[in-house]
Amino acid sequence: MPFAQRTILAATAYILGLATTSAVPSVEDFFRRPQVAGVSLSQDGRYLTYLTPSAKKYFELNSIDLEKGEPFKFDLKGDDVIYYYWRNAKELILGTQKMPLYWWREAIFDLATRQFTYNLTYVDLNYDVICEIKDRPGHFYTYIPSELHNPEIDIIDMKRKPKDIGGINNSRFNIVGGLTYPAGEFHGVLTDARGEIRAVLLYKDHQLRYQYRESASTAWHELPFDGEVTYVVSLTADPDLIYVVRGDVSNRVASLHSYRVSRNEYGPSLLDDPEYSMDDCHLLMTEDRKELLGLTYYQDRPVQILFSPILKEIQAKIDQALPGRSNRLIRVADKFSRLLVVSETDRNVSYLLYDRGTGQFSALPDPHPALRPEAMRPIRTIRFQARDGLGLEGFLTSPAVPDPKSPPPLIVMPHGGPWARDVWGFDPEVQFFVSRGFAVFQPNYRGSTGYNKAVSEVQKYEFRKMHDDVTDGVRFLIKSGAVDPDRIAIYGGSFGGYLAVSGVAFEPELYRCAITFAGVFDWKKLISQRKTNRSNDSYNFEVLMKNLDDPAQNRARFEEMSPIHHIDAIKAPVFVIHGWDDYTVDISQSKNLVAELDRNHVPNEFLYFADEGHGLSEDEKRVKCFTAIEAFLAKHMQPTAHGKN
Repeated sequence: MPFAQRTILAATAYILGLATTSAVPSVEDFFRRPQVAGVSLSQDGRYLTYLTPSAKKYFELNSIDLEKGEPFKFDLKGDDVIYYYWRNAKELILGTQKMPLYWWREAIFDLATRQFTYNLTYVDLNYDVICEIKDRPGHFYTYIPSELHNPEIDIIDMKRKPKDIGGINNSRFNIVGGLTYPAGEFHGVLTDARGEIRAVLLYKDHQLRYQYRESASTAWHELPFDGEVTYVVSLTADPDLIYVVRGDVSNRVASLHSYRVSRNEYGPSLLDDPEYSMDDCHLLMTEDRKELLGLTYYQDRPVQILFSPILKEIQAKIDQALPGRSNRLIRVADKFSRLLVVSETDRNVSYLLYDRGTGQFSALPDPHPALRPEAMRPIRTIRFQARDGLGLEGFLTSPAVPDPKSPPPLIVMPHGGPWARDVWGFDPEVQFFVSRGFAVFQPNYRGSTGYNKAVSEVQKYEFRKMHDDVTDGVRFLIKSGAVDPDRIAIYGGSFGGYLAVSGVAFEPELYRCAITFAGVFDWKKLISQRKTNRSNDSYNFEVLMKNLDDPAQNRARFEEMSPIHHIDAIKAPVFVIHGWDDYTVDISQSKNLVAELDRNHVPNEFLYFADEGHGLSEDEKRVKCFTAIEAFLAKHMQPTAHGKN
């Protein structure tokens, strides 16, 4: 039986949720790496590629030659794949690890010969590959960090290799040129379809600005808009035309526009949504960037708007074949011959290939085979008002409760950032907690991205008010009768970890316990950390100083919003988790918190992970972490553990 028929038959029951199972999935089932990830399609539509878990830390590379039909897993001789992207229609650039030889390298891999052909990085060569210069095949722009944060952007020749010269490794041997751009603190580049760097985002004289050039042979000039308010989403094949998101055109939302550089002229808004902004939109374009095919942005769930009549027709067929699901095109081959689709609900995710010639679908294996859709629970959008009248949104996922008079205990799970947000969709972490009998509330507090300006922009540095928003959302759920008011826990990571400890510090009667991962509890200390790193990143330091104020000048504000100064108010047990190698939030934040909890006789537990940073990258450590969290919740969330709060 051909691959397409086999896979679609095997996947149909999974996609539609037809199978049955009664066993509660294990911690491992929820937190192991997905069995299918990184799905992509070559430009010509011949190769479908995807990752499957390796026996090590990351993934193995797989490919299906769609002309021949059979899937193939490559033998990479011990290399563990972290990520990959396309060089051309038959070659990939792989980021891999092979310990103890190297913790990371980038190399070119040929799908036809099934071999690595060239290294782009080497053990002693510390740079990041940006892209290949298409008019100079084999030459790549690279980014080399600098302590002055005005790094080199060099050009390397993949055919040249570093060599030992006089016993010293000359790691710059394969650098054959460089890019000169205006002075300023570097914050990223944008490239065109030919691989030319045509925009650089720089911070200078307390301003964030774009330097732009129409081609590799023209001079740089500054785009006349504030990079804090208006930012470039994509370049196009036309050097005079770019796409930008504007935050200055409407008092309500940020909007997407085309922009004529030579005339400083904006086109009309490409899509008007009065409630949701375009600041996290993604553009779907042809490979040559000549045509905008569509865009994806987020309301409470992902929304894809297609401009191509052909793609609209294909989308209608996909939606007809997979009703009641969010079906989005994520990769389109030349001439629309084949299309890669992600199809999801709040209970599962599937990747499908649509062959336009045959009109047939085929599906890859289930990314989470142990998590059957019918055993997962639906996510409900919740809208509530903050105490100052601001309208906010969140998501509630509840277990099946046999007795409506006995509502479930609640875990409040605010997202990190804070300039991020949660959206509707399948989330193994949420479903894990729900499978253990908890409802989960994900509040998108003020400052969360993608909403109107009143929510996302006006008070995006009001950290204490963000805590109040979370509290107001919880009280809304209590009033509605959706949750047990006497059994509420709060759990979050990074800024969500700050909100978790703020919850038990500022609302000591509301929560039964708190769990924090890599949280910030002392904002003065975080600004001091940013000040230490100022030579590398003065932008983030100065933005915090501008919007939060100077801790030396406004001690009261920093003490008010930092829970480290309110530990004596905490009554609930706290579980503190952190990675030793966290360079985003130093582990001293958590160690100081534990010390203060001990000093104030607050029950606490802590779990620190070696060789981990601002998150957990290994299956075993994720399983260990959430096994410990499950035990902590079982200890402190029993119906009669403490009586009423």
